[in-house]
Amino acid sequence: MLEGDTVRLREYRKEDVPIVWNYWNDPDIKRCLMRDTPFPVREEDEWKWYEGLAEKGDKYNFVVERKSDRKNIGGCMILEVDWPNRYGTIGIFLGKSFWSKGYGSEAVKILSGFMFGEMALNRVELVVLAFNRRAIRAYEKNGFVLEGVSRERVYKDSKYCNQYHMSILRNEVSL
Repeated sequence: MLEGDTVRLREYRKEDVPIVWNYWNDPDIKRCLMRDTPFPVREEDEWKWYEGLAEKGDKYNFVVERKSDRKNIGGCMILEVDWPNRYGTIGIFLGKSFWSKGYGSEAVKILSGFMFGEMALNRVELVVLAFNRRAIRAYEKNGFVLEGVSRERVYKDSKYCNQYHMSILRNEVSL
């Protein structure tokens, strides 16, 4: 388990599957995700995903749990690790009722701290949709910087959206 002041990152458990399935099927959450999954996500597909977690290789998946009541409030993941070049790519989602409370910022801080400290990576990067200002603020709060824009890269809400590429380097954080 990885712990902060208000949240912890922990392993997925069977009881998390229906909770995460509901989060993934919320249209407001789905709108902000980069992952290209069909909508709605079928419950059987969520169970298949859970059962395949052990086979994910360089992908690490965590539940974001609120410490005060041990409630599953979302998830975060290391989507890719490039060991020769010492970088990893992350993603995060939270249930809508947990937005704008600092939980996402803290989860990103914990996850990137783990990647710099325990995994000895030099760089953590992510991709975020340009309209997702709440997420961008959480990343900036943790020291992530905008590196580039993929213009009109993603089609959402019947229009093309820009995609931001952000990163933080090991020497930019205090461990």
